[in-house]
Amino acid sequence: MIHCPKCKEALGDNITVCPFCRHEITDYERVLIAKEQREEEEDIRYEEMVRAEAFAMLRRIWGLGSVVYLVILYLVFSILLYSDHAVASFRVFFGGMFFFLFMTAYLIFVKKANNCPHCGKYLFRNWGTNCQWCGGRIR
Repeated sequence: MIHCPKCKEALGDNITVCPFCRHEITDYERVLIAKEQREEEEDIRYEEMVRAEAFAMLRRIWGLGSVVYLVILYLVFSILLYSDHAVASFRVFFGGMFFFLFMTAYLIFVKKANNCPHCGKYLFRNWGTNCQWCGGRIR
């Protein structure tokens, strides 16, 4: 699929004259159009790769933060338990675990709620009305 260089309408690959504006598409223009389309596809692939890397980084940060939080929670629980504050230690432990599980459930919900209904991919701060991955209409 190519676009007419004059009126920008979508055309078939083997059309030589644009039916909308009657512009004759030369072989040189076809080469330029193909080059532009290749560059746009490469830009899109690069943007997808950058978004995927950013999402992977967020997942690593969440995983590391979870481990650090649970280790600190266990240390506080152990210190309070062995310092004759057993009731306080269990309150801290169960309160901290409740908070951790609540935040995990919330993040899972947010991730599922922010998926594209068409392609199912995660939408990164999508302020528009279309998916940045497939272009499908969201709202």
